[in-house]
Amino acid sequence: MAEVVLFHHALGLTRGVIAFAGDLRAAGHVVHTPDLVAGRTFDTLEQGVQHAQETGFGEIIQRGARAVDGLAADLVYVGFSLGVLPAQYLAQTRAGARGAGTISGSDACRCAGCDLPSRLLAAFGIRLGLAERLAG
Repeated sequence: MAEVVLFHHALGLTRGVIAFAGDLRAAGHVVHTPDLVAGRTFDTLEQGVQHAQETGFGEIIQRGARAVDGLAADLVYVGFSLGVLPAQYLAQTRAGARGAGTISGSDACRCAGCDLPSRLLAAFGIRLGLAERLAG
């Protein structure tokens, strides 16, 4: 099984994201869920995005990078929406990355120019009802 770093969306580390990480753990994976917004959660996407803009997207990426200091090199990086930023960055720049997954990311979040396995997991997310679960 894989060791996964799962980066949350703009609403923060919600119960839904934690539950999804639990599902991955139940399937035998080791899952890390770094908090990119210092314990905050947001009621609306607009609030979360505003906070990310105020924090700075570069700082969000660096928080993700600091979160994996001390972890093994052969990680799979997965990001939901805002979390795609550190997931893609680490998959492309941290030696030993096994892969990257972007969920609800934009075209700008493709792992262009690298030879890592990268998949848009939208169909997987729809099947699991992730939109409803992650907001919870």
